[in-house]
Amino acid sequence: MIDGTRHGKSAGREGGWYHRIAGPPAWAAPFTTRQTEPVVAIIGGLGAAVLWAAATLCSSRSSRMLGSRVVLGWVMVVGLVVSLPIAALSPGPASLEPTTLLLLGLAGICYASGLQLTYAALRIGKVSIVAPIVATEGAVAALIAVALGAPLGVAAGAMLAV
Repeated sequence: MIDGTRHGKSAGREGGWYHRIAGPPAWAAPFTTRQTEPVVAIIGGLGAAVLWAAATLCSSRSSRMLGSRVVLGWVMVVGLVVSLPIAALSPGPASLEPTTLLLLGLAGICYASGLQLTYAALRIGKVSIVAPIVATEGAVAALIAVALGAPLGVAAGAMLAV
């Protein structure tokens, strides 16, 4: 009523409902503890590894059956079908410089060439040899970024060294 006690603490004072730190929803409280948070990261990493392995095995099988160029063509078609509606619904860039277009084209050519080489290697080589080599692409991209002047923290540098 007049003194503001109708709804508990006043919303204008500290300690009101909007001053609380956001946490997990009430239904998740029994499932999220300090001990289970690292497990989520481990499960996510294991899930990513399983999906990477499945994709590599499927790529190897399909490139052996159809050929690396056909597989690359289908990957590009499926990628276009998935990404075109998202690109159509997204707002365009405010400005697009010619150097940006050049870099986008170069990135596309490098990506398609890398996939072509990957599928060709999976067609003639052993998956156990090709997959770890292909998996280093993220580290190679990070090293190129550092060589071009991107800052590198101590922890990230240690991970790249491993």
